[in-house]
Amino acid sequence: MKYINFTLLLLISFLIVFLSGFFWIGSKENAEQLLENPILSFVLRFIGFASIGIIMFLLVVVVNWLLMKFTNYSINLKKLIWQGFTIIIIGSLIGTSLFFYFI
Repeated sequence: MKYINFTLLLLISFLIVFLSGFFWIGSKENAEQLLENPILSFVLRFIGFASIGIIMFLLVVVVNWLLMKFTNYSINLKKLIWQGFTIIIIGSLIGTSLFFYFI
């Protein structure tokens, strides 16, 4: 299960990097509005995609918690949560940075 958790965490982080870095629905005028106040736009985009990643990762944590509760499966849940949050935050930061680099 350790490898499944690691694989899911990598998939979530790559998805967050891709979405926050390259996903844009908007016009050229909206992109120009983002560049008028780049710091606020960066922070809001980073928080939004980090939140999406954390919500997706919480599903992995809940499944692991349920497995621990109802089977004799054991994992260090605190370590998993710490690693997951760290990787998702870094992935969101990288993706948001890529977005503002390419815009």
